[in-house]
Amino acid sequence: MSSAYNPIRIVLASALFILAATGIYADERMFAYSYQADSVLPKGKVETEQWATLRSGKGTGHFARWDIRHEIEYGFTDTFTGGLYLNFTNKFADGVANISDTNGTYFDGLSLELKQMMLSPYKNPVGVLLYVEPTYSGKEFELEGKLVLESIVDEKWHFVTNLVAEQEWEYSSTGTTHESAFKITGGAAYQLNPTVSLGIEGKIATKYSGFYSSAESTTLFVGPNIHFGDGKFNITAAVLTQLTSVYTSAESLEARVITGINF
Repeated sequence: MSSAYNPIRIVLASALFILAATGIYADERMFAYSYQADSVLPKGKVETEQWATLRSGKGTGHFARWDIRHEIEYGFTDTFTGGLYLNFTNKFADGVANISDTNGTYFDGLSLELKQMMLSPYKNPVGVLLYVEPTYSGKEFELEGKLVLESIVDEKWHFVTNLVAEQEWEYSSTGTTHESAFKITGGAAYQLNPTVSLGIEGKIATKYSGFYSSAESTTLFVGPNIHFGDGKFNITAAVLTQLTSVYTSAESLEARVITGINF
C-alpha cells in the first residue's frame, strides 16, 4: 500500500479534522463497533454525531473506502431514542482484482435508527438494548437489527456483545439481488479514570446469498480502541485488523472515529 493511503495516518488526520471543523462533541460510547445497552438519550435531549470509517486494503492494488455519517438523535423517553443519518461514501480503487478502477464520492442514502433500552446495565447484572436500523439509497434497501448486551464489573470494566442480523436488497434493471449477513461484535473496555478508557474490540461476520441460504464468506477483525469523554464531549476511535485474509468480501483493515455533542 502506498504511503498516500497509510491507514493510521488517515485515521489520525480524520480525527483532527473532525475536531477542528466542528469543535467539541459528546457521547459516552466506549466502543466504535459495538453499541452499549445504555446508549439512549434522556427524554427531550438532542445529540449529533459524526462518523468516519476507513476500509483499506484488498490484497492487490490500492483500495480505500471512506464512509461518512452525519447523525442527529432525539430522546423520546428516558429509554427510547430515535435518530436519522445522512450517509456518504468516497471510494478509491486502482489495480484491485474484481473491482473497477474508481475515485469518487457519492450520497449513500438515509438511515433511521431506533433504540429501546429494556434493562439498564447499571441496575441489572446484564443490560439489554433492542436496535433497528433501515437504510434506503434508491438502489438498495437494508434492514439491520441488533440485540445489545452489556455487563459492568466493579464500575470499571465494561463488557459488550452485539448480535446483528442484516438483510440487503439491491435493485437493478435486471432484477433484485438479496443478500444477508450475521455478525457478532463485542469487546471489553477499562476506565482508567472518569474521562478515559482503553479497550479491545472485534467482530466476526458471515455473509450469505439470499435469506441465509448459502454462506459465502466469514471474516474476523480484532483491534484496540480508545475513548475520551467528560460528560460534555467525546471521541472514540478503533483500528481493527482482519485475521482471516478474506479480501474478496472485506478489507484488510478497518478504522473508525466517532465524535458527538449533546444539546
